[in-house]
Amino acid sequence: MIKTKFNNELQILEITFTGEIHASDVCHFISSFKKNKSYPKKLKGIITATETVFKFSIPDLSTFDRAKSASLENCDLVVMAIIINNASTAAMSTLFQIQANNKDFKFNVFSTREAAKFWLDSYTI
Repeated sequence: MIKTKFNNELQILEITFTGEIHASDVCHFISSFKKNKSYPKKLKGIITATETVFKFSIPDLSTFDRAKSASLENCDLVVMAIIINNASTAAMSTLFQIQANNKDFKFNVFSTREAAKFWLDSYTI
């Protein structure tokens, strides 16, 4: 399950992944960005994925990257941090990071919220 909530105080989109996360879940989550016109044009987010198991494959990462590019047309910059606590989730997240990062989208992998927040705060938006 993927839940999102925009934290107005911190100006950060808070995303929580729980349970098994399949490719279709990620694609639906990514496509929701295109539909949501209320997010800031320059968006920061933290994905907490410490209670999840990714049930998708390495080839799915290319699908996610293409979906990401199509869904972020309403944004100028998106900076996302993911918090993980197991090796397989870290590996998949790192592979996505390598593939997806560009001038308009930044993604990084962390093991603590404090580290993720510190990195997000380094981007002046």
